[in-house]
Amino acid sequence: MAGQLQGFKGGSYGTGTETRKSKFLKAMLLVNKSLSKDIDFSGFVGSEIQSFNNENTFSETRGGLIYPNQYFIANSINPVVTTQTFNRKNFKSAYISIDLSYKNMLYWQSTYRRDWSSSLTYADGTGNNSYGYPATSLSWIFTETFKGLPSWISFGKLRANISELGKDTDPYLLNQGFAFNGYIFPNGGSNGIPTSTHSSSSTLQADIKPLKKLAREVGGEVRFLKNRIGFDITYYKENSKNQLLPISTPGVTGVTSILLNAGNIQNSGIEIAIDGTPVKSKNFTWSSSLNYSRNRNKIIELYPGIKEFNLGADIGEISTWAVEGQSYGVLRSSIHAARFQATDANGNNIDDSRNGLPILSWRSDGRTAFPARSNVLQDVGDINAKFRAGWDNTFTYKNFNLNVLMDAKIGGDFVALSYRFGTHTGVFPNTLLGRDAQTGGISWTSKYTDDGGTYDDGMIVEGVFAPGQIVTTPLVIMLMLEE
Repeated sequence: MAGQLQGFKGGSYGTGTETRKSKFLKAMLLVNKSLSKDIDFSGFVGSEIQSFNNENTFSETRGGLIYPNQYFIANSINPVVTTQTFNRKNFKSAYISIDLSYKNMLYWQSTYRRDWSSSLTYADGTGNNSYGYPATSLSWIFTETFKGLPSWISFGKLRANISELGKDTDPYLLNQGFAFNGYIFPNGGSNGIPTSTHSSSSTLQADIKPLKKLAREVGGEVRFLKNRIGFDITYYKENSKNQLLPISTPGVTGVTSILLNAGNIQNSGIEIAIDGTPVKSKNFTWSSSLNYSRNRNKIIELYPGIKEFNLGADIGEISTWAVEGQSYGVLRSSIHAARFQATDANGNNIDDSRNGLPILSWRSDGRTAFPARSNVLQDVGDINAKFRAGWDNTFTYKNFNLNVLMDAKIGGDFVALSYRFGTHTGVFPNTLLGRDAQTGGISWTSKYTDDGGTYDDGMIVEGVFAPGQIVTTPLVIMLMLEE
């Protein structure tokens, strides 16, 4: 970076290298055998060993450059700072698969895999570093069973499967060490003493477990007219558990959060696909497919004693939350207007014609009233789409192909920060109402002794002042409103 000071002094320069190494060893034994005239068997057993080693080194100047616009590391006014990060991870796996078919119409497959991950191993060798996930599926091609079906039914299949998946975490998350923090030089001496700090601002619950996901699925596929038209439908449900969530902790603990195994997030939905070939000739083919998907997620459980969790995506005072009983990604805000509710002497709600009106605050500098913030979190949106759809077309003429794809995501809210700032600063058309007589402003003459001007930007604001609100008026300098 060039110097920003006089004579182009200052500036900085840095250079870095990143090295990624991986090793992979895999061994498999496969078998295929006909057990009888109608039953075929196939399967395999296997094992894998994986090793990942990533290293990142970065050096940069400090205090500016000795010679402006000369970019090399030694051109640093203060001592050069070099940082290094390492990520190492070892992974071992073993698995087995069994496939059986009966008369080419009934198929059953079962698999089991077990992984061992170094990232789930504590420094003393303990930990939930081994986890397995089984899966089984069954499919039936009913057009092979019922040979007497109409000729316009080309193919038909029903299927179902259930599986469990596992996942480890990032390297060194369980074994949080220390980060080198430079040297200190006691009494101005030349012999520096190295210092270090804790490498993470978080701590962990004991006995961290791997993530688990249970997935279930049923579906069917039917094709017609010699496979010119096809229809596929799938229903699925998934539950993910033991996710790592950073829960905030009090500052006196010395850390900002504690990582917990928590959560049971459920996703369920339906997927529908229709494909066909409307035109097919010697030189030209048009293939088309339509797809539709609808997913609904729900937080079944977070953690005992915790019913909601801030996901950390805060934009313009709009935050994203996971709340038990609701979907993952609820948008919340506390900037909406507070509403008036009358109460009796004991604090109990009572009927009042003003109930529900916005509560107004008073700004003495602007001599105006505006809605008061509630400062209470309220659900204002949801990031999840109502459904997704797509239309894919492929046109083939001799050896030339043209693909046209249209994809749509319908529903789902997002935060438009530029719209909020544009409204706040009055640069968008939606802020014109009441700005002058042409946009609906009311003409009025100020009765304040230090003003007396006539204006055309008056508005009658809907709302009510809260009891105890102090308002400056032309006749009474300070007026305390009572209910």
